Amino acid sequence: RVQVGRVSFVAAVYASGMVPAFDLRPSASYSVLDAGLSARGVSRTRVNGKPAVTYLTDAGDTVSWKVRIPVAGRYSIQIRYANPDAKPKAVERALVSEEDVVMEREPIDFSPTRTGKWGTAEVHTSSQINAGYYTVRISGMQAKGLSLSGLKIQ
Repeated sequence: RVQVGRVSFVAAVYASGMVPAFDLRPSASYSVLDAGLSARGVSRTRVNGKPAVTYLTDAGDTVSWKVRIPVAGRYSIQIRYANPDAKPKAVERALVSEEDVVMEREPIDFSPTRTGKWGTAEVHTSSQINAGYYTVRISGMQAKGLSLSGLKIQ
């Protein structure tokens, strides 16, 4: 606000292209104990002292979580994982509506992690999504040996 004599001016600039501050939204964490497993190619295990699910085959098997999106917007999806191999592991992440419509999908590479350590892969929804219930599916493409320990949405 600028005042010149008896006249005041207020200037405003429209903020376009800004990404919402993900850290100001409430976050929701989902355990692997709540995850759905698609077939025998994924097994519930313990890795680095924590409950996990581990891909026993490279491709075709899925780990999924039912998640609640409280408010429409763009969201960060963080996946906690362990990859003991020297090569990255590849999966496909899909966001599926309650009506079983795939809203978006994208490949994710999980870099190798040090022995006994967990890594976090973070991706973002490609566009704004409505509030509601969705399923996050993590499908193996080259995933044998990859372990997941949880999912966080913010």
